[in-house]
Amino acid sequence: MSSFEDKTYDVLNVSGDGHCLFRSVAMEAPPYTHDQLRTMAADWILANGDKDADGVPLKLYFDLKKGETLAEYVKRLRSGMWGGSGEVYALSHTLNRRIKVFAYSKNDNNLTESMDVIPVCYNNESNIIRLLHINNHYDLLRVPSN
Repeated sequence: MSSFEDKTYDVLNVSGDGHCLFRSVAMEAPPYTHDQLRTMAADWILANGDKDADGVPLKLYFDLKKGETLAEYVKRLRSGMWGGSGEVYALSHTLNRRIKVFAYSKNDNNLTESMDVIPVCYNNESNIIRLLHINNHYDLLRVPSN
């Protein structure tokens, strides 16, 4: 269990197989599978990756290799590349769900919010997806059931 935001959360561990971001989100976004979410994120990135968000180019969120085009990046994503902040952004907008990412720092034994993506038309605070990001791995955070 982890405590922050004045709440206690269960950490739902997912396999560290390169699909952890998509598996974590899939647990909170039925009926989608991790494969479907990966495809949805890739489609969204291909359609929107050249745009800006609040004056910031979305391309900055993606882990583009030097000289790589957005289409080449999406091809790597579709073939199983790890998801990161760009994919979190894409999933939030694709699902119209707020996604908060918390990171754990071993140096100061602290858990802090590292990313909070709120889609433009979002209006359901009870529907937030919370992820824990540690050492390039994502797990799901969930309020325990009573």
